Amino acid sequence: MGDKCEYDCKCANGYVSNGLGYCEPKHVCDSGDECWIISNGCQFDCTCENHDPDGLGGCNSGGANTFSRPGECTGKSTGTEVCEEGVQSITRILTSTWTWDEQNSFSEIPAWGGDGSKFVEERDSLGNIIYRYDPFGESSSCSGSTSQTIICPALVQLPFFGIYHVIIALILVALIYLTYHYLTKRKKVVSKNSRKSSKNKRK
Repeated sequence: MGDKCEYDCKCANGYVSNGLGYCEPKHVCDSGDECWIISNGCQFDCTCENHDPDGLGGCNSGGANTFSRPGECTGKSTGTEVCEEGVQSITRILTSTWTWDEQNSFSEIPAWGGDGSKFVEERDSLGNIIYRYDPFGESSSCSGSTSQTIICPALVQLPFFGIYHVIIALILVALIYLTYHYLTKRKKVVSKNSRKSSKNKRK
């Protein structure tokens, strides 16, 4: 016999599981019903997750799939632009690549594959025709490149770090030093003249 929908099937075609073993909104499977029961229409709304389909709309109780998912979609972002002063946005190219599960390869459509509509036909490295199980068409939706625009954050320049600010700071330091040097030298001259004047008066 088949396996219960709530354990071995997941909803397809946009339907949502209600957690009781059947798919909303059609309620084709009640809690405890088994996917192979054709009269309930489960074969149109459920897809086997952990077991092979039995070809009658249900899941085999044995013969679990050797792969947990048809494959994997990965994305890679590329681009040479960087956010720097004066740049408001940069462009990145996101390239998606689909990699089939190594076990998801059949020399012919299995008996449980029905009309083969849930399989993708390809050729292997030797040129032989092989079939990949892809019930939701994930492989076709994971392909090509898309352009992505990223807004750069505003770059705030800290004060006194520009070249003009450095020059102004150096000039101010030089003026302070010259003023201090002048006042110190003048004080020494005044003090020296004062001592000379005192000596002359005593004579």
